Order: sequence, then C-alpha cells, then structure tokens
Amino acid sequence: MSSMNPNLRSSRAAATLLALALGALLAHPVYAAEEPSRTTATYDAWTLRCVTPAGSTRKSCEIFQAQQSPTQRGPVSQLAIGRADKKDPLKMVLQVPPNVWLGTAPKITFDDGQAPIALALERCLPAGCFAETGLADDVVKKLRARTAPGRIEYEDGLRRRIASQVSFDGISAALDALAKE
Repeated sequence: MSSMNPNLRSSRAAATLLALALGALLAHPVYAAEEPSRTTATYDAWTLRCVTPAGSTRKSCEIFQAQQSPTQRGPVSQLAIGRADKKDPLKMVLQVPPNVWLGTAPKITFDDGQAPIALALERCLPAGCFAETGLADDVVKKLRARTAPGRIEYEDGLRRRIASQVSFDGISAALDALAKE
C-alpha cells in the first residue's frame, strides 16, 4: 500500500485528467494549428518550392538552389529566384552565412564574359545574411541560356574571398514552372 498523502494522490489524478482533457480538446480540428501546404518539384539543379500559408489561398513560389561545401555540413549558401506577386518582376535573393563583410556586395560571376550580377546586402539575421537584386528580362534570358556554371562570390568577416559554384542546369524549365504558378 502506498504511503502517499491521499490529498496529493487526488491532486495528481486531477492534474493528469486535466492534462488529458486539454490535450483532447486541443487535438480537435477547431483548435489544432493548421500547417501550411508545401509542394516541391525538382528541375536538375533547381527546385521549385511553393507554400500556401494555413487559412490562405495565396500561394508563394520560388525556385532555389543550395550550394554545398565538401568540408561543411549543410548548405553554405542558397540562391533563390521568385516574386512577391505574379505581376512583380523577378527578384534574385542570396542567403549567405552571417559572418560576411558588409562592405563588399556579393555577386554571381561567369567565366565566359557575361556581366556579373551584383546583389545588395539587405539584412543579416542569426540564420544568415540576405542580398538581393531585381532581374531584368534580358538577364533572365541570359540565365535561361546558360550551359556553364557560375560562381557566387563574397567576402567573409575576415575579408577572405569565398566562392561557391552555382549550376544553371534546369533553370529554364524551373523558370517555366514558376511562371505557371
């Protein structure tokens, strides 16, 4: 037989029942938080991802590519192309680690003489720094036609040059799919 105080035993039983009842109540669809709807499709090196926030019919889509390093876990950068509204022009956004040198703007460079794409650093958060630029139609046309890779270049906080390869394989098909969303 337990030597526990009867009042303490009944308090624990009441707390357990309350927790179970609250859990059952919160599991009801009316109280459960809706998850956003997410879809992805892959086009060679590019992925189309779309998110529809819970309770909304407005879908937000972008194409992106994560650049990996053989010496680090996880992506070293992510390059995305999308638009806030279907009527807006395309925008390129680059996410790099938070330890960037703010005085040097990141850029996408090419070995074949195509002009680099300069991005302006907009904000830094604990998850990374974000640089962006609008993409004119002629630049999008050149990106669609690319067969050779480019490079993402920026300087880290110690002013060391960082470069990672970006592939344009599949970008034309990914941009076509993005236009249909």
